[in-house]
Amino acid sequence: MAAVAALSLTACGSDDREPGKPAGRAEGTEDSKKAPESPKAAETPASPVKGVDLGLPKEMKLAFDFPLTGDKGKDAALRDAEDFVRSIYKGVAEQSADDPAHHMYAREDGLLYARDQIARRVDKGQTATGLRRHYRAETKESSNGTGFEVSFCLDESAFFTKDAKTGKVFKLKPSIEDYSRYRVVMTEVPKLPGAFQASKVDVEQGVASCKG
Repeated sequence: MAAVAALSLTACGSDDREPGKPAGRAEGTEDSKKAPESPKAAETPASPVKGVDLGLPKEMKLAFDFPLTGDKGKDAALRDAEDFVRSIYKGVAEQSADDPAHHMYAREDGLLYARDQIARRVDKGQTATGLRRHYRAETKESSNGTGFEVSFCLDESAFFTKDAKTGKVFKLKPSIEDYSRYRVVMTEVPKLPGAFQASKVDVEQGVASCKG
């Protein structure tokens, strides 16, 4: 999918779980009730970018079961939503909140969200290992008509926090908190039809309907 550069930010949702806490399994499920303060977002000029590296370590597996809809716009938003998630874990794998990948797939609230998720893990010296499943995707036109809202379930029951230096893996007991529902607003990039960036992220954690 097309990738685009973003220069400014803001976001909602956060992940503050640590190994040993019963509320979750890995540094990967975000609590939308703990939103960081958002600085004023500047205009975000964007331009096409080619060759964005979204490659992840073999031990860090992100699986997406997002069937195509047949609608060109919705399908483009779905694919770019996948790459938005990948870009966050690219930063986690690189242990750098300055990794350029997430700048290509996020803007405004979505960009701050992505940077916050990466920084939390980097600050704790944590990466991740295992399988993170994304499924039951639904897509509808966004309320302001500038893109689409992509919602999907997340299963982190086999995705674990790993110490980036020692390699120690922290496996917690199974919990309903392993299952979440994401809502990501994918906004079409001005003057670049068919390219979308995540501009807002909301996460509901502990969603029983996403289990199974």
